[in-house]
Amino acid sequence: MPRTSGQTAPWLRPGDRVVHRAHGEGTVRRVEPGGSHAWVAFGQGAAPAIRLHASTLGRLDALPELPRANRSRPGRSARAEAVAAGEGAPRDAAHDPARAGEPGVEGATAPPGARAGEVVPAPTSLRMESRIETATASLLEALRLGVIPGSRVGEYTVGRDALFDQLGRDLDGLDSAGQFRVIMGDYGSGKSHALEWLREEAISRGFLTASAELDDREVTWANPKRVYRALMDGLAYPDLGRSAHGLAPLVDRLLRTGGSPLPPSDERYHRYLDPAVDNLARARERGDEDLEQRILDWIGGQPSEDSESWNRALGCLRGPNLLALADFRTFSHIYAYLLGGVASRAREVGYKGLVLLLDEAEFFQALSRENREHASHLIACLALAARGERRVCFDPATLPKGGQPVHRLVPFVYREGQPLYVVVALTPVDEMRDLLGRLLPLDQVVLELSRLTPRDYQTLFQRIVGLYPVPVEQRGLLAELAAPMGKTEAVTAPLAERILTERWEGLAVVYVSPTRALVNDLYRRLLTPLVELGISLDRRTSDHPRPIGRKPPRMLITTPESLDSLLCRQPRTLRSVRALVLDEVHLLEGSARGDQAAMLVSRIRKLVAAATEGRRVQVVALSATVGTVDTIVDRFLEGGTVVTEPGHRPLEMRVEQGWGVEEIAARLKNAVRELGAPKLLVFVNRRQDAEQLAGELARQLPFEGQVHAHHGSLSRALRESVDLPGLARISEAGLVGPGDRGLPDGLPYL
Repeated sequence: MPRTSGQTAPWLRPGDRVVHRAHGEGTVRRVEPGGSHAWVAFGQGAAPAIRLHASTLGRLDALPELPRANRSRPGRSARAEAVAAGEGAPRDAAHDPARAGEPGVEGATAPPGARAGEVVPAPTSLRMESRIETATASLLEALRLGVIPGSRVGEYTVGRDALFDQLGRDLDGLDSAGQFRVIMGDYGSGKSHALEWLREEAISRGFLTASAELDDREVTWANPKRVYRALMDGLAYPDLGRSAHGLAPLVDRLLRTGGSPLPPSDERYHRYLDPAVDNLARARERGDEDLEQRILDWIGGQPSEDSESWNRALGCLRGPNLLALADFRTFSHIYAYLLGGVASRAREVGYKGLVLLLDEAEFFQALSRENREHASHLIACLALAARGERRVCFDPATLPKGGQPVHRLVPFVYREGQPLYVVVALTPVDEMRDLLGRLLPLDQVVLELSRLTPRDYQTLFQRIVGLYPVPVEQRGLLAELAAPMGKTEAVTAPLAERILTERWEGLAVVYVSPTRALVNDLYRRLLTPLVELGISLDRRTSDHPRPIGRKPPRMLITTPESLDSLLCRQPRTLRSVRALVLDEVHLLEGSARGDQAAMLVSRIRKLVAAATEGRRVQVVALSATVGTVDTIVDRFLEGGTVVTEPGHRPLEMRVEQGWGVEEIAARLKNAVRELGAPKLLVFVNRRQDAEQLAGELARQLPFEGQVHAHHGSLSRALRESVDLPGLARISEAGLVGPGDRGLPDGLPYL
């Protein structure tokens, strides 16, 4: 990414949401004095922050909206469009650069030359295209791994326009009332996919979202506290990204805006949220961080002490007592009341409401008869909290309430018309359908998913293909050399020289070979000369899966699959890579492994560029039999240079025919004597044939037991003992004749 040397970021402050070309969207944790560098956290949860130059970052609220594949929904407000662009979500004013310099904003200062309230643009070195490239690359990577991408789900969704239109109208309708929706479809019809789309859409419109996947053991319909805890653990915010979750950010905003705590005399008083916020404020005044965290854990549904000992611990705060939040199956009304309070208080501080997404709801049928009864109470309470008493098909007075008298006084619904949207996804099962039919008007709440058509799949294929190619970053080298011309040495020798003369540190060169056998061959060939030069070498395959330690080798030989694993498990190790070699690249082209290799090249380039402020990785591809040079150059090297050395390898060949193992063995024996070949390579169709022929040849002179079978079913130790140099290049050589130094003299081979 281009940058301006020495550029600082007076517009950047802790808490800002920023975008980086390689890492995507993140949150600023700390800005170093002078503003030249910032520490930014990317990803979910407590992700570690990394140090980046300010010129490589752009603030999200200073960028235009990322184009979305989803068309604008009717009735979508201007504020929702602004939130989708990252501009209009609620923020802490003291950390909002857009409000820097406003009167009354403590600690806010405007950058030099900026007017009060002016949005300071991001550095011009960060183009909008970089944000699109980052999102596209992330989307392709998620599809490659077979997981649901975290953003831009609509770009690869087909055949669901009617469903998404209805879900969008539901979100629009939350301005006046809540909603309960059931997405029903067979296995594989895309229910989880629809929930992920809705999560992204709700976040873009300014809603808090929370998801939970139900089961029959831990997070079950029959245990309302566990469902509530799972939802609150994953509570996500439209303005904080995925690095923030849980109730803590909402509670912080309630304290800052005066939205809580309210006195018991206020009609908006919440019997759980307001006492919790009140005690939390008192704990902060005392500086008791441990007690503060315990209160947050309690209101988030985490396991805690019994109410009596809990209130004794809170006695030092002199705040209101907290009612028990027990893991009782009869407490469904308590947790429905809590969720309604979270939705309403979220709106009071600037969010649009709360969207709850519950997947795998069909686990209801796996519960016992008694647990099904308790589970039906939770579903009824959620439906009542979302739709209100007038839009359900049952009498709320018939629902049981558990606990002490003080708990039974807690209502099902915190406030009428609370902006709570509950969406349940399930595979059709009779028990669940019958229950929902008793609780709700099915024709108003159920959305059924149909199977996709062949035309839908064709459209999907075209959309995904349209996301390629990956962004162009640098030019590479394709060496097209004949088989005996020394491709490996032609590449490793100059790279070894650069390691020594340019003092490359860390893991500098990654040599990728398509097979484990070839990795072992290269390792044996290169180990001695490189060690003599003082350059460490290692190999990493499924046979040698050891992790790269704190002191990585200067050069690593590996396979595409092992490199993919290393990139996922130890990405920091690859930040120092200077050169990437793709050996026998013709074996990768035109296959799924070729797609994988192309993505690996792109990911490593981005990783290195992000860690080194734009340094490029040299990519070299090697092959003796390239059929489509232009295709390989464009795909792996993105416009590189081709070096060709035709050459030829003399090969003496004869064709022998025979029937049965004994006859073939006899003909091979005669061929060896006539040709005077010091060694022999034989190819057969089946592993069983290899074993039988090896046994027959071992009993005949001149072999005298110097015969080995080689195939994938051998143990690692035996296979590597047979994996002698040259075996991995059998496809190039055919029958090895006299004078070839690929195998030791006198050793016939199968």
